[in-house]
Amino acid sequence: MRARRDELALTGRSGGQHADASQHRIRLDLTEEFSYGMGVELQKDWIVQTKEFVGSYVTAGYLPAKKLTIAIAVTVLPEAFDAEGNPPPNVVRYIFRNLAVALGGADTLPPLPSG
Repeated sequence: MRARRDELALTGRSGGQHADASQHRIRLDLTEEFSYGMGVELQKDWIVQTKEFVGSYVTAGYLPAKKLTIAIAVTVLPEAFDAEGNPPPNVVRYIFRNLAVALGGADTLPPLPSG
């Protein structure tokens, strides 16, 4: 598969009407080792999904070759938000990656992006 840059339009709807203010564009490099569809990331050998809601972060992944599943959920306390109400960084991706490497092997995940 040739690497390419795709653009996904995520559109929210409210009361059956298109909500222009809720349309966001995300740029991703889609490759054989990382692709995205319907909220699921294919990270080399892993099938992963991450959800972020105000006050909670969840990441779950499945490694078919080893029949291994890892799921992590974190609830954020109100004190963790800054004065403007911004949430803290999502740490579950890093926790997931560390567990996935320890249990599934480093060669089952793509390298971390630089920067």
